[in-house]
Parts: sequence; C-alpha cells; structure tokens
Amino acid sequence: MKRYLNLFLSVKVSHPVVLATLLLALLTSATAGVVWAQGQSGRGPESSNAVIAAPPGKMRVSAISYTSSVSIPGDSAWLNIANLNVIVPTGKVAELTVVTNAEAYTSGGSNGWCYGQYRLDNATSGTILQPGEMWLIDRSVYLGKYPTITMQGFAASSLGAGVHTVYFNMRCTSGTTLIYDTSMIVNYNVHRP
Repeated sequence: MKRYLNLFLSVKVSHPVVLATLLLALLTSATAGVVWAQGQSGRGPESSNAVIAAPPGKMRVSAISYTSSVSIPGDSAWLNIANLNVIVPTGKVAELTVVTNAEAYTSGGSNGWCYGQYRLDNATSGTILQPGEMWLIDRSVYLGKYPTITMQGFAASSLGAGVHTVYFNMRCTSGTTLIYDTSMIVNYNVHRP
C-alpha cells in the first residue's frame, strides 16, 4: 500500500489536472463552495454587496480586445473605452463578473487622476456595477509613463433574460491620457431562477 501511495503521489499528483482537481476538492470542502472577500477589518466583507454566492450553473465567457487608442482629455465626462454583449437565455438568470486590462500613456497637464467604472445596458445612465467608480491612475506618479491598468467589477444582483451590454468607461481630471491595447472579459453564471 505504501509503495502504491508513493507511486501515486510522485506520478499522479504531479500531473496538473490531478493536482488542480485535488486542490479544488480541498477548497470547496473547506469553504462549502463560497469564497468570502476579506475586508480591511480582517473579519470578512465590509458590506453585504461584497459577496456573490451563486447557485451552480453554466459558466459562459465573452471577451473582446481593441488595439486602437482612445484619447481622454482632462476634465472630461465619462468616455466609453470598451463594451461587450452577454446573452442570458429565456427562462434563465445570470451573475456577472468583469475584468478589463489596458495600457495607458499620460501626458501634458498637471497632476490629476483617472477613474474607471462599469455600467450595464447604457454607457451613460445604466446601472453602475460594483465596486462603483475606481481610481485607476495617479498622474503625479505616471505622468509621461506607461502604466498598465486593471479593473474588476460585478453585478450586485442577477441579470434577467435578454441581451445585456457591459460598458467600461473612464474619465480623467487633467492633461491627456491615451488608453490602448484594451481587453475586456466577462464571466457569467447562467442558471434557473
């Protein structure tokens, strides 16, 4: 038995699929399948909006990338940088998470900041996804440099059936900021209500 166990551990566990399966089994049994975001207090989520616990469903992914640049002038209104459609079938609902990465270049103007936000179904008046407006670039640190920006978000409640559009918007407070080589990935868990 010991020889078989040693052989199993040295050959089978080193295989990535077996190792990933074992880790997943350990994690889901230890946390009952729910992952909690730890807040600043170290005691768990800071608000009830910080956690999505969705029933099992069918995971879907939508992704898009842009190589063209978008110029964001200082003191600008929100500008749409990227958007992506997701389809929730009739009779189903979905929980949604989104992540965006982009390269940036900041020039001109004084110190300032650039912010990002996600909106659902309308670029200017749609529901703002959690966590809301995020500070993405400190121009005093990155003026004349090339930061890579990343933002994540999620819908605080389930989406109903239909075609939904997720918008990634940005605005800046001074100078000019170029955003380019943008990628946006939406993961959504589709299931019965």
